[in-house]
Amino acid sequence: MRQPVPGKGTYVLNWRAPKTRAQAHPSPWMVSRLTRLQGQTGQIALLFTPYTLSTPPKRLCSEIVWGTHDPVWHDALDSAPLDADAAGLVMCAAMDCWPRDREKAKQLHQIRENGYAIGPAPVDTHSLIAAPVMHGRTVDGAVAVMPVRHLMQSSRRRADCIQAVLEAAGAMSGHLRGPLRPAA
Repeated sequence: MRQPVPGKGTYVLNWRAPKTRAQAHPSPWMVSRLTRLQGQTGQIALLFTPYTLSTPPKRLCSEIVWGTHDPVWHDALDSAPLDADAAGLVMCAAMDCWPRDREKAKQLHQIRENGYAIGPAPVDTHSLIAAPVMHGRTVDGAVAVMPVRHLMQSSRRRADCIQAVLEAAGAMSGHLRGPLRPAA
């Protein structure tokens, strides 16, 4: 970076910025916790990260644990606008986004109140249940399960999946926060 006019606040980049986004790589601990979530629910477990440098801001899938499920590839599973599905909406709600649309604002408020979001997945036959992963007060991502849609008709199965996702999100957030230190 160089300053074209000395003493002025304007700077110019003098190297090429990357044209593609960098791939997020979760830590081995996060991957093991995601694998545990998949084993606990028997459903596909996913980890997402926000990418706010794009217009519109997006959510990116950084890890998927398929378990015994056959991998299903869909472009919108890899990357989608933040408001496209539950994983993006839960990050949006945790970031305190306030859209101009009243219905969307009401939806984000409800997600903040619940601590999770449920909605259709990018894969037509599945649903998505997601909760935010926080690093202090900053949204670091979202953890989710992607159950087959007909399983969501059982209120007990739905509640079990929600509880598992919330526990995983809490554990991941605690891991990112690091060990608790006594107040000085």
